[in-house]
Amino acid sequence: MSAKKPSKGNATHFFWESKANKNRSRFNLLLLEFGEYLLEDLSAYYFPIPTHDLSTAFEVKDSLKIQGRLKLSTRSLIFEPVEARYPIIKFPYKSMPNEVEVFNLKPSELSALSVEVSGFFTFNCLQSFEMKENNKIAPYKMIDYTSHGGHRSVFALVHGDITALLVKIEQLRHILKITAQKGQGMGNTLLQPFIEQAQLWTLSFDTSLLVNFHEKMLFHRPIATKKIKPLIIQPGSIMVTESRVYFQPSQLNNIGDSILHFEIRTIQRIFRRRYLLQQTGLEFMLQDNTSHLFVVDTVAIRDTIYNTLMGVRTLPNSARSGYTGVPGSVSAHAR
Repeated sequence: MSAKKPSKGNATHFFWESKANKNRSRFNLLLLEFGEYLLEDLSAYYFPIPTHDLSTAFEVKDSLKIQGRLKLSTRSLIFEPVEARYPIIKFPYKSMPNEVEVFNLKPSELSALSVEVSGFFTFNCLQSFEMKENNKIAPYKMIDYTSHGGHRSVFALVHGDITALLVKIEQLRHILKITAQKGQGMGNTLLQPFIEQAQLWTLSFDTSLLVNFHEKMLFHRPIATKKIKPLIIQPGSIMVTESRVYFQPSQLNNIGDSILHFEIRTIQRIFRRRYLLQQTGLEFMLQDNTSHLFVVDTVAIRDTIYNTLMGVRTLPNSARSGYTGVPGSVSAHAR
């Protein structure tokens, strides 16, 4: 896969990653396995333990703490340090032989803590994976602790409910075990509540995200859709106003992307596309030579969006030509 030449700081990024995204986060959905979903993104501290022994003086752990973001996915915990010199670390649930537990500090240790957190938790992991150290794209580095009985890690959440997080992790670990025994179909069924919960935001449109509060929304409620990117599917919802098209990403597979919007008057062409051999795609070509491809559930929904846009006064004549695009399917090589 092609990547751009190293930029300042010897960092590299894929051709579809904008410079803004590169500066904001090293994490992207390509670091997940096929069929793995990102559910939550939490602010956290990682406290590396020099040995497997939790009795190591907490002053030592506190001095080694690393600030970053903890990603909760359906198959692993992923920690992305703020400082690029540290690698992103992935802890697969299948490599955790025991439950994830609350880590309690002594009163003297709490009073000496240098940061404010909502709680600690710890787990033992037999294998972990390190990637993008110094923000360089390279093969993953597997760290195997099996011969030592695993490696103990301690994390602290800056905000959030530790108990609720641990419950979710144990539920996901349990689902992974059932999937290994009864197949992916059963696993997908058990994961559905987590996926639906992460997509709840798509059921309503946040009007505070409107560029102009006087814009009139042309749909009573947003339409569930998926934005198709190279190798990635981003779920969310679409809303059309008399001035703009808005895409509101859901929490599922959201790596910090804010709402996308573009003015209807900047639309150069609108193509009705096939996706996975179904007429459910709608692609927008804009005057700045960028494009956005969205997929909905049915042909009727796709045509509703298309016909609504055709009725907007500010839509340029070039987008009203009636041309629906080159016949053919959009590739399905997306996460």
